[in-house]
Amino acid sequence: MEVQFTLNGKKVSTEIAADTVLLNLLRDLGCKSVKCGCETTNCGLCTVWIDGKSRLSCSVLAASIDGHEVTTLEGVEKEAAEFGSFLAQEGAEQCGFCSPGFIMNVLAMFRELKNPSIEEIKEYLAGNLCRCTGYMGQLRAIQKYMEVDRRIVCIDKKNEGLPLARKTGILKANGKYIQHLDSDDTLIDGAIEKLVCRAEETDADIVASSFLFCYPDKGPVLSEPYTFGEISGISYFRQKLNLQAYWSVWSHFQKRSLFLNNKIETVADISIGEDAIMMTQLILATDRIVSLNIPTVNYYRNSSSMSCLPNEEKYKDFRAYQRWIEKYVSAKGLSEQLGKEIAYMHLQTAYTSLYWKQYGDVVDDMRRLVADVKRYPDLVENLSRRERKLLKAYKLSTFWGNLRVKYYILKNKL
Repeated sequence: MEVQFTLNGKKVSTEIAADTVLLNLLRDLGCKSVKCGCETTNCGLCTVWIDGKSRLSCSVLAASIDGHEVTTLEGVEKEAAEFGSFLAQEGAEQCGFCSPGFIMNVLAMFRELKNPSIEEIKEYLAGNLCRCTGYMGQLRAIQKYMEVDRRIVCIDKKNEGLPLARKTGILKANGKYIQHLDSDDTLIDGAIEKLVCRAEETDADIVASSFLFCYPDKGPVLSEPYTFGEISGISYFRQKLNLQAYWSVWSHFQKRSLFLNNKIETVADISIGEDAIMMTQLILATDRIVSLNIPTVNYYRNSSSMSCLPNEEKYKDFRAYQRWIEKYVSAKGLSEQLGKEIAYMHLQTAYTSLYWKQYGDVVDDMRRLVADVKRYPDLVENLSRRERKLLKAYKLSTFWGNLRVKYYILKNKL
């Protein structure tokens, strides 16, 4: 007869005899951690999980697991290795023959019981026999294992930059929400609780909150507060492009499902603008964003931080992430709808090329800006008097525009 079931996360279909015992089937399928000790359900060596519950596989007919999920030690290797290290530290592993069944039952207990007492532990594990120890080492290992806060996981990986570090953390996370935090910043006490409450009461995908600028030479300064209450993704994105809201990922509390359901892209080879790239995708993936008008993060600013150091690489990254955003908006079919906001971003790009004295890009930026102003005349209102003169010169011709730039350079007015 044929039996189909899930074994350690993989679909299995195999032919068995009607009287095949699950223990033997699992060993035939390569799960050698499942051992035969007594065949009378007294030792616990053959413990496996069926649909998440501990069962003694020597007493289960293989035919009965059709359509069910079976987990052996091979399917929980990471958890088993962690608890196994606690057993070893307490000298409780001894010969190791009974360890697989014992570990499977311990892990099942932690899933079923919250903070079990010593008596509850003894009762739960009464069916697991060990001929080498007096069980005290095993109890000590369990107690020490229980003391570890598994909500906190430290991931040790090669330094490949912030975007890939964030991606790794998101993939490893298993909670409902994501809160980012840069290495030199801190959360304000009670921040997560307030953010979760706000997200839960509104069922929002993103909660935007204010933060504190923290400087080494003066007290904290509150950022511009968010007061919109609730806003759509497209409207909030407009605010971002118009520099009316911060791009920072860490001031936005997000549902993890946003990342999982929308294949959020990370750009590894960029050191500035990674927040804008991530937030562009997250914001345009939702229609429900709410504000929390209290600070949640201490954002530390100092002269050596990446965002405070002007250099050519930073300039290249600035232009790169703005090109990325414009390309993404176009791919989403939103170029027409967000035309004016993109034009305002072009203005920022032109200003940056002038500020960083990257005159090779000025000509292209100003030509594009001339076309933008022709389409959106009120864009001129965002220009300074000097910038308006420069734009006017480029309207006449590239020659007059370049001449005006050289004049400003000579007078050190850029």
